[in-house]
Amino acid sequence: MRHYIDILRRVPHDDANDFAEQPEQWERYTFAQAEVSQMGGKELVNAREVHSEVTTKIKIKPQPGITAAMRCQKGSRTFEIVAVIDDDNHATDLVLMSKEIK
Repeated sequence: MRHYIDILRRVPHDDANDFAEQPEQWERYTFAQAEVSQMGGKELVNAREVHSEVTTKIKIKPQPGITAAMRCQKGSRTFEIVAVIDDDNHATDLVLMSKEIK
C-alpha cells in the first residue's frame, strides 16, 4: 500500500444556533496506508450541464469505526465513502468504495 490517506468524520454542530446556516466541518478520525485505484466513471447530462462521476476503490487495513458517513482525503482530493466492504471476509483488507467530491 503506497498512499497515505486521512479518514475524516463530520463534526457535530451546536444545535443552539440552528437559525444560522452552518457549513459542514470535518475532522481527522484516523489515518491509514492505502491503495487507491479508479474503478470506472460515467458522465451525466442534466439540464445542459455535464457532470462526471468516478468510482474509486480505496483499500486499507481494517480499522474499527469506519462508516459510510465518513470521507477520505488524499492530498487535495476528497472522497465521499459510499460503502465499506470487508473484502475477503478474513479481516485482512477493508475496501472503501468512494466517489470524488469536486
